[in-house]
Amino acid sequence: MQVKTGVKCIQLIVVFIFLYSTVSLHFSLTSLLSGTTLLGFFFLRVFERIDRNLFNNHTTEVENPFKGKPRIKQPPVDNADKIDRQISQYVTYDATDNIALNNFNVIKENTPCIFAKRSKIWGSKDWEEHLGLEENIFRSLPTFYKFILCCELLKLDGFLFELPGEEYCDDIQVFAKSVKRVLKVISNNDPEHGRSLQKSYIGKRGWVFEYNKMSMFITTFAPFYPRTNSRYSFGTANGFILFQPELSFAQHDLPPDTPRTDWNEPKTVRDRIRIAFKEAGQEYNIPETIYYPMAHDIVKPMKHGDSVIEWWNT
Repeated sequence: MQVKTGVKCIQLIVVFIFLYSTVSLHFSLTSLLSGTTLLGFFFLRVFERIDRNLFNNHTTEVENPFKGKPRIKQPPVDNADKIDRQISQYVTYDATDNIALNNFNVIKENTPCIFAKRSKIWGSKDWEEHLGLEENIFRSLPTFYKFILCCELLKLDGFLFELPGEEYCDDIQVFAKSVKRVLKVISNNDPEHGRSLQKSYIGKRGWVFEYNKMSMFITTFAPFYPRTNSRYSFGTANGFILFQPELSFAQHDLPPDTPRTDWNEPKTVRDRIRIAFKEAGQEYNIPETIYYPMAHDIVKPMKHGDSVIEWWNT
């Protein structure tokens, strides 16, 4: 500010000297010097403004090169790619090709369920014998979470956990406890904190297992079930827990649940499935109403008519 004030004062003095020296209308050395000085100050001011404008423009361009220019709209990121980038760093195995799926294949190929053979299933990480049940299940949770995020997009039908038979599937009571432990690990690590296994009404109507706010239908298979049971494992030595998102049933156009079955003239997919199991000698219990506790179907009794296996109370 002081420099600018001084420059203006000098300019005024020079103008005064110029006017005084030229008032007699003749040129002198004094008037020539004062005129030259005035022009010099004038051009100095002009170049100062030009230089400042150029500097400001250059600085603005460096700081924000897109200022004043239309932004290029980036194409949307594909949902599957976004999921892969966020989760894949924690997924260290192929969920579509693993021991669990290979061992489960005999059930998938032989069960009377008409959807099983063409179903798209992911499997848990290969079991590590030196780790306990909770640790082994926990190792597969990043993949399970990825499955939940993209099952609808990729039209996946289920996620499979395998349990070694000798230790965790020796009989139905041991298996029931093992199933509860698996569900508890998954529930305790629910990113939405649903805490399905902490509900007080697990064995009643209205309860459903949820993970990341997605409702799951859970089916189990074990080596101790007889051939007449719908959960028969066709000679496999291990047990399996299959998580099926309820939305997968809609993807296959499965009609709403109903206690009624047209055994002689099947009209729906549900009718055909029930008939297929009956013809295979694996008829299962069909509740008299659709309003029944879902927990009752997770671990099936050994034979038709036996008491409910209350796995949640083990």
